Amino acid sequence: MNDLKLKPTALDVFDLPISVVHGYVGNVNAKIPWSSFGSQPVVAQVSKLFIVVQPKKCVKWDAKVESERRVQMKRKRLENYETLKSLKETGDAASSETQKSIFIIFININR
Repeated sequence: MNDLKLKPTALDVFDLPISVVHGYVGNVNAKIPWSSFGSQPVVAQVSKLFIVVQPKKCVKWDAKVESERRVQMKRKRLENYETLKSLKETGDAASSETQKSIFIIFININR
């Protein structure tokens, strides 16, 4: 993949005190060992990464808001997990290996 624009929320999953103003990835190259998937690593190489960030605006910390934000993140992860699980369960035999692979990648990304 080439010339990918980063979303302003691209780093939110890391819970950093910064936000993305602008960013792009020049190239992403992934090596996926399909014949030994699950036992061999998937290697992703990123080149020409450019990110402009700024400190998040100082907002008075609110425990209720923070708690709700964390709950929303957990709900989104659970929703994604359930979607992939249902895809895996409803798939036909010909595509089950592909779905299994997608499922494994997704679980590893969301850890």
